[in-house]
Parts: sequence; structure tokens; C-alpha cells
Amino acid sequence: MKNKYKYIVLSIIPVSLLLYSVIMRYAEGPFYFNTLYDPCYVYLINSLNLAQFIAPAHFDHPGTPVQIIGAIVIKITHLFNNKTGDISVDVLSDPEYYLSMIHITLAIINSIILYISSLIIYKATKNIYVSLLLQLSPFISYMVSYELSVITAETFMISVIMLLIAYSIKFIYTEKSSKTNFVIIFSLLSGLGLATKITFAPLFVIPLILLKGIREKLKYTVLTTLSFILFFLPSISNTGYFFNWIKSLFLFDGLYGKGNPVIIDISASLVHLKNIFAEDILFGIIYFLIVLTFLITYQSIKKSGITDSVRSEIKLLFAILISMSLQILIVAKHYSGHYIVPALMLSMTGLYLCVRLYSNSGFRFSGKGRTDFVYASIIAIIVTITVVGTFFNYKQQSSLRNNAQETIAFIKSHSADGTLVSSYGSSSISYALAFSTYWAGENTFKYKEIIHDIYPEDLYYDFWGNKIYSISEDNSLDKTFTENHKIYFQNRYEESVSKILKDLKTNYNFKDYTISNIYTSGNGEKIFEICLNK
Repeated sequence: MKNKYKYIVLSIIPVSLLLYSVIMRYAEGPFYFNTLYDPCYVYLINSLNLAQFIAPAHFDHPGTPVQIIGAIVIKITHLFNNKTGDISVDVLSDPEYYLSMIHITLAIINSIILYISSLIIYKATKNIYVSLLLQLSPFISYMVSYELSVITAETFMISVIMLLIAYSIKFIYTEKSSKTNFVIIFSLLSGLGLATKITFAPLFVIPLILLKGIREKLKYTVLTTLSFILFFLPSISNTGYFFNWIKSLFLFDGLYGKGNPVIIDISASLVHLKNIFAEDILFGIIYFLIVLTFLITYQSIKKSGITDSVRSEIKLLFAILISMSLQILIVAKHYSGHYIVPALMLSMTGLYLCVRLYSNSGFRFSGKGRTDFVYASIIAIIVTITVVGTFFNYKQQSSLRNNAQETIAFIKSHSADGTLVSSYGSSSISYALAFSTYWAGENTFKYKEIIHDIYPEDLYYDFWGNKIYSISEDNSLDKTFTENHKIYFQNRYEESVSKILKDLKTNYNFKDYTISNIYTSGNGEKIFEICLNK
């Protein structure tokens, strides 16, 4: 293929990724709809901290690279959108604008990295079909492509994993397989990935397996540690808390380091394993194909002489298999769908290696022409699934957006004669801001004052602290609700209703009251009218 056509062809999927990110972002609506503020608004508030050289207070992922990108975007955006002279006031007054700028920046980064990765892969393989096939890694599952329309650790991790895939492919086709520059590149990518989210950890083993010799492996491990520290540096003051968090994740069986003090709950893990493969059947098929291919090819290598390139391919396949298996085991303990994203991203590379190894083993599609046909067929299948899936996902997300808009309209038309109390799960911009202040660190009081000035009358219900509160104070016990006064409680989770009633009975003398569900949205939100009787 001529160079000019190569660059055009390889730009199609990256441009499509950018368009997909924008289109699905529109479909989902504002970031405060349908609990997207968790974690999008949390990243905003910590990026705002970093933009003012204040340490972030959210470091669970740890997510520091995303916060750094967010801080840079906020600083640059504020240079052209300075309305009050106070960056905190400007950002908190118009959070959706700043979030949209962070999102489009991440989308552009993902598109550029996807393009660069494809060039690296093409140079290594000399095959345009392979480059296109691996470019589809972010679209292998909606679990991955969903991250393109939001602001999460996984959104940026897509770029890091694509570069790791590209350099791994380049590594196995490089004649001198152990070079210092590869060790440095792998170390930087692994450190960056781990600082983005600890679910990247299983991918650390890929370079560890590929690199030859104890010296190279040790050098990679040490440099990865230093790289992680470098990218984690803005949160370095929280190191103790971060490692206690990791310790809790290991020792307890619940999400976020909670639950019972059990390292492995076998029965729960088996249920989670079933969920992992049931929720993404294609992933399950590819995973078991990788297992089967490795077992068959490994036996073939033992029995016959085989080229170094094929040995390198089976080595990379083994590394991917180990990485995916570790990811599955980790997610089986602490199950949440997006935790499996790194393993999903590796699926396409694993599938490519399966085709290569079967072709080199003399299967019916052996030979470049037939192998390229197999690649093209897989590309066509994945593209078709993605296009069809995007159509339905767009409709679904648009429906959820419309439901949130209808809920907000209903609240505006009914809450004027009472007091609105929003809880976790509410599509509310003021609640999104109030929620984010839990991770505001040193700037908590400052941000709360600003938010209170913008939304002085709003009340919220702390789902975890079991109390009604105002953003401007520790609690709202000095607030009084007169007889026949109506409280409109906006929430999504059933258990929050019994909890707020307990708070009202205990702290606000709601002994005789009526409660009714006056609105239920298609997105799961409900509005209850609670009235204190005479």
C-alpha cells in the first residue's frame, strides 16, 4: 500500500473514535445526569485543586494522571474564560463547561494515541489489516467504548494500554529483543498505567514476561516503581492512605475495601466469574480461544523447530493470557463491570496472535492472502457489531437523558411550595457539586461557601452519613419544618427512603406525617412527597 493511502486508512478509526466520543457524550447529556457526577465531578474538583497547586484528596484509583490533565485544561480554559478573576468561582459556577473541555481533551488524546499506536504496529508487522484490527481494541466491548464518553480513569487508560500493545508488538518483531529503550518505554507506560488506576496492575506482567534475563526484568521493575512515583507525585502526601486502601482491598471481600475480612470468598467469586463471561460473551469466546491456542501451539513448539518470530508471538500470547487471567481473578473478588476493561482491551491483540499462530501451524488459512482475509473478516464483524451496538446504545442513553430532563422539569413545577432534598442518584447539578466536596481536601470549606452562594436554598441527604444537610454547614438541625410543610425527596435508591424518614423522626420531630411516591422516572429516579401533619 502506498504511504499516502496508508496514513488515510489508518486515520479512519481514530477519527471515528473522536466522533463516537462526542456523539455518545451528547446522547448522555450533562455530567450531572444519572449519577455521571460519580466520578466525573470528583475528577473536576480534584483537577481544580491541582490547578491551584493544592494536593488532590481523591487518590483511590489513584487517578492522578487524569487529574493532572484536568488541571492543565482548567488552567488553559480559564485564561480565555475568566469571568470573576477567581478560578474556583468560575469553575464551580459553570462546571459542565469545564468538564466538557476536559472530556474533549481526553477524546483527542485517545484519538491521537490510537493513530500513533497503529503506525507503530504497521511498521512492526508491515500489515495494514493487523493495524486496523488492533485499532478496534477500544470497540471490542461496550464496557470499554462507554468510557470514551465520560471522564474516568479508564478513559485515559485506553491510551496507555494502546501504547503498551503497540510497543509489545514492536518488541517481538525487533531483532535485538532486549534494548534499554524498550525497558524505559515499558517502565514509563506501566508506571503511568498504575498511577491511572490500580486495575492496570495485571498488565505489568506483559513486559516482565517479554523481557529477557533477570537483569532486564529487575531494571524494568525498579524503573516502573520510580515511574509510578513520578506520576503519583501530586498525591504523594496521601501515600499512607493509598497503601492502606490497597491493603483493605486485599483483606476484605467487599467493594472499596469494605465487607467481611475474607481474602477470597469462593462462592461469591464463582458467581462473579459467571457474570464476567455472561455479560460479554465475545470476551469469553476470545479468552478461551487464547487458552486453547496457547496449549496447542506450545505443544507444536516443543515437537518441532520453529522460527524465533513465532516463539516471540507465543511468548506474547502467554503474557497476555497471564495478564487477562490475573485481571479476571481480581475482578472475581471485587466485581464491577468496568474493572475488567484492561483485559477487554487485550482481547483483540490476543485474537491477532491466535490467527498468526494457527496460520504458522499450517491451518487452512495459512499464507498471507488467506490470513489477511481472516483479519478483514474479523474487522468487518467487529465494525458491524460496533455500528449496530452504537445505534442501540445511543437510543438507550438518549432515553435516560430525556428521563432525567423530565424529572428536573417535574421538580421545578412542584417543589416551589415545599423544600427539595436531593440524595445520591439524583440528576441535580447542585447535588453533583455538593457530592464532589467530599473529596475537596484543603479547599472543602472554600468550595462549600462558593456552592452555597450559587445554591443558597438547596438541601441534600447524606446517604452514607444518614443526615439532611446544607452545603454551608455541618448539619441542618437548626432548620425547622413547619406543620403542613412539604418535603420533596429526590433519590434513586430505595433504602434511602427509610433512612431519611428515620432522620426526620429523630431530629425534626416528624411523628405524624404522610409520604407518597408522586413521580417515578424511567431512569430509576423517584420523588417522594413527605408532609408533616398538624
